[in-house]
Amino acid sequence: MQFAATAYSAKSGLFLRVYADQSGLQFYSGNFLKNVTGRNGQTYQQYAGLCLETQHYPDQINMDTYKKQCIYTPQRPYKHKVIFQLISNENS
Repeated sequence: MQFAATAYSAKSGLFLRVYADQSGLQFYSGNFLKNVTGRNGQTYQQYAGLCLETQHYPDQINMDTYKKQCIYTPQRPYKHKVIFQLISNENS
């Protein structure tokens, strides 16, 4: 497991720390959200949230140094570990 990312909300005072066993991280910022209805009927606008997805690099199969890490077989099934740690500003 290695540290992958930190996010902070000044509004809530919460930190999100991400640890994973993957080498890459995909970040989505909600750029294209516009009047999207979500949980409990909440309407979301642009940048209303974020998504941090730990994964291999998108082009890793073509990287000689890392290629073997992203090839899976019945004898080597895909396994992935990620920890999302929420910390209040008081405990940072």
